[in-house]
Amino acid sequence: MARMDRVKDAGAGLGAGTDNRVPARAGRVLVAVRQRAFAEALVQLLSVEDDLDVVGCVDRSAPVMALMRSTRPDLLLLDEQLAGAVLPDLVRDLLAVLAGVGIVVVAERARAEDVVLALRAGALAWVLKDGSSTELVDAARAVRLGRAWLPPTALREVLELLLPRPEQQLGVLAPLTVRERDVLTAMVDGLDQNAIAARLLISTNTVRTHRRNVLAKLAVHSSLEAVAVGRGAGLAAAVTPVH
Repeated sequence: MARMDRVKDAGAGLGAGTDNRVPARAGRVLVAVRQRAFAEALVQLLSVEDDLDVVGCVDRSAPVMALMRSTRPDLLLLDEQLAGAVLPDLVRDLLAVLAGVGIVVVAERARAEDVVLALRAGALAWVLKDGSSTELVDAARAVRLGRAWLPPTALREVLELLLPRPEQQLGVLAPLTVRERDVLTAMVDGLDQNAIAARLLISTNTVRTHRRNVLAKLAVHSSLEAVAVGRGAGLAAAVTPVH
């Protein structure tokens, strides 16, 4: 059974610690985990958090789609074992049902290649079943804010796979407009869309539009990939003044 001991010195994943704000409304969480005992432990853990509200729990992949339609969760804790080798396909199918849901994959291990495939399919976080309870809650809160989260032990390998090769880095940001680069810079800094809007003095809708354009122009499928590309291209943490 996973170790859910709420240790205080747990490592932080990508983006953790940069912005501790949470939305005013509690995040609606759907738990889809194969082992019943582990699922119950997750529900108990999340139920004591004021900003997280468990709206359903299922131990098989089949009912997940229907529950997502009826409960419309903000977050989905998805057991990798429910999908097996077709995890990326399941992630894409789930996002087709509810595009705005933040998917947190829960797994026995964090093999970099598997993590990258899940992220490219649209998942935002990957947590280990034997990790601390603090890590799980941190990951859920990060995804609630639209940020990615990865185990510290897997972060380097995952980023190496996501980064463009050296010969590809030159000019990789050329298609972006000045404002799109500003948004990407803020993403590299770990800011969520509300913080980006405040920094650039633009609306959150405009931030979403720029983010979509950034992902499309960089030919990536997730914010984490875009951040990796930006870092690999040497994007500096500077913002163009608004005139």
